[in-house]
Parts: sequence; structure tokens; C-alpha cells
Amino acid sequence: MPLVKGRQTTISFKDLNGHLYVVIVSMDQLLMAVKDVLLVEEYEMLTPFNSCYRHRLVVDAGAHVGLYSLKMMEKAEKIIALEPEPRNYKLLLENIYRNHAYAKIIPLRVALWKKRGLVKLFKGSDTSMHSLFGTGEMLKVPAIEFSQIIDRYGDIDLLKMDIEGAEYQVLLSMKDNELLRVKKIVAELHPLRDYKVAITKIIVKLKRLGFNVSVVKPPISQPLSYTVHRITGSRLVNPRWLKPLAVFFYAIGKLMKARSSVMMLYALRLDHNERTTS
Repeated sequence: MPLVKGRQTTISFKDLNGHLYVVIVSMDQLLMAVKDVLLVEEYEMLTPFNSCYRHRLVVDAGAHVGLYSLKMMEKAEKIIALEPEPRNYKLLLENIYRNHAYAKIIPLRVALWKKRGLVKLFKGSDTSMHSLFGTGEMLKVPAIEFSQIIDRYGDIDLLKMDIEGAEYQVLLSMKDNELLRVKKIVAELHPLRDYKVAITKIIVKLKRLGFNVSVVKPPISQPLSYTVHRITGSRLVNPRWLKPLAVFFYAIGKLMKARSSVMMLYALRLDHNERTTS
């Protein structure tokens, strides 16, 4: 019996130190989730953001089923994983349990938003695209402000956001003193109405506070320069085909303009000196 409604499969991967992680992934997001986090590594395109760096506290907003949180676990002391959608959250809990990650990963079934309270979460076309913006089928989920995370857990080394359009209002609503308690921010920027204006405002705000900011397009494919993943799958998935299929479907999606306007934002506080560990 599957843990949640819909088809799932199990994949496993190893980090550079040989630690094995076993993850349940929804079939509708198998290719894209594995591509984004493990193959293309779009949250780690700039060196200071890769998983080889030590982080005291990581916030994973839009954690989905926990692939990124697990990938960062080896070099992070604590990870706060935010996922508001109930079925994704159930898989997130199971993946934390399977990988004995409960001492490091703190799961919260909440959305990150500009104010606390209940918000409408609209159902997406797949399990990774539920959004606070949309029409049609929806459910109400609890939301928290960024200030609540800071107040409870303290300064944040790395804030990762993939929150399907809510990133603009979250970043613009954050107070200066809150942003100054974050060392690094990486966010997927989704093409909503007037999003280019919002991106400009965010860049101006972050630079004023001393962040070095880059906005780049995620690649279709790139060499894995610092992480080697040995990915295996269940009997439904031949891991040899994961990368070519992921690249193929991503390219098709790009041609159809499904993700043609998605950008990645990287912000690094200039007064923060990173240290790598071997």
C-alpha cells in the first residue's frame, strides 16, 4: 500500500562521504525532483551554496518530500523543513524516519508567507506545484512569517526557497534586521504577474543590506563538479535513464515555455567568510 494517494517509487543516492539515503518520491515528480536536486543541482550552482560547506542552520522552505534537506544533512547541524501540503508532508516524515534524520531535520507542516494564519493552498498540476496563487481546488493550510523562524531558531546560515511564487512577497516583507540574520539565500523565482518588477525591488533591497546578488537561469544540464551521486531506483526506475530522461523532459518543457521564465536568485552577505571542510 502506498503511503499517500498516487504512485510513488523509491530512489537511493550516496553523498561524497558514502552515506546512503533512501527516499520515496512521487512518480509525477521523479524526473524533475531528481534533476533539480541531484543532477543539475540548481540550488548549488554558485560555489558558496553547495553542500560541501558547513552550515549551522538551514531553512528549506518548500521542502516537498525532503530530497534537498537530506542532501544538506551531512554538513548542516540543523535543518528546518517547511512543507504545507499534507501528502508531501507525510512523505517528508517517512523519508526523515527512513534515513534516521529526526535528530537534524525538523519538519513543519506550514507555508512560509508574509503573515501568519491560515492561507489558501491551490492544487498544482503535480505534487511540487501547489501554490498560494491560483484557482480551482484548494485547501487551507497554516502559514508562518519569517520572523517566527528567526525568533525560535536564531540566525540562519542558508535560506532555500522553492515556494511557487510566494517568494516575492516573503522577501519583500522581511524586515532589514531579519535579513541581516541570514547569511545566504537561494530561491527559485517563478513567473508571476509583474515578477520582473518584484525581482528588481528584491535585488535593490538585498544589495542595500550588503548582499552580493546574482539572478541566473537554471541550466538544462551541467557537470557535477563537486558532488558525486550514485543514484539507484526501484524496479520501476532504471537509474541509467534518469539523467537523459530528465534532460529530455526539461528540454521539452522549456520549448513549451513551461519553465522558460523560471530564474534562480543567489544572495550572499559580503561580510561572511565561508570555510570549506574536507
